[in-house]
Amino acid sequence: PKVEQDPPVSNYHFVSADGQRKLNLTQSFIALSTLHYGGWEEFARRLDRPLAEFIRIYRPAYFERVGLRYVNIISRDKLGLRGSGWRELIAPAYLGPLNEPDVREEDFVSGGIDLQLKLDSSCQAKIHAGPARVQNNAPNAPQDNEVKFILDMDLSMGGNVDCTFSAGALETLHAHSTRLFEGAVTDRLRAAMD
Repeated sequence: PKVEQDPPVSNYHFVSADGQRKLNLTQSFIALSTLHYGGWEEFARRLDRPLAEFIRIYRPAYFERVGLRYVNIISRDKLGLRGSGWRELIAPAYLGPLNEPDVREEDFVSGGIDLQLKLDSSCQAKIHAGPARVQNNAPNAPQDNEVKFILDMDLSMGGNVDCTFSAGALETLHAHSTRLFEGAVTDRLRAAMD
């Protein structure tokens, strides 16, 4: 038998002048990521044109997956909550071992829970939640020793999503993400985030 290798895939990266946003593009994939999330409306507006051009140029019959991912990094220091325990800020379902009364938070450096949830008939979410230190991998970058809480939510709609429904699919995923995030934080944390 003859082994044939897949042709290489060109992956183009377009970075905004301020370095805050990046658009990745292949012939079958488009993704927009941002380091500063100014809200759903702004994000959706920035994705609108590249997505429309992607559809116009490549004319895909459908999308196999439409996804939306939020990596929320919650800093007690930045929110003026130093000294508050995660039990006061995060819902018990997302705390895992930290919710146990005999676990001392100051001894818990990292860890967490992983969930995979069906959100409705076509949407699902993979969630990782737990405390961790965030490392800056840039050369000679100062490291932050604060233990933060990470709520990483990867929401997706699978199946053959018609291109004309891609914006609606993203809106549906966003609605699910809002519900999940609101369920993960306490009123005290919500008030501190304003």
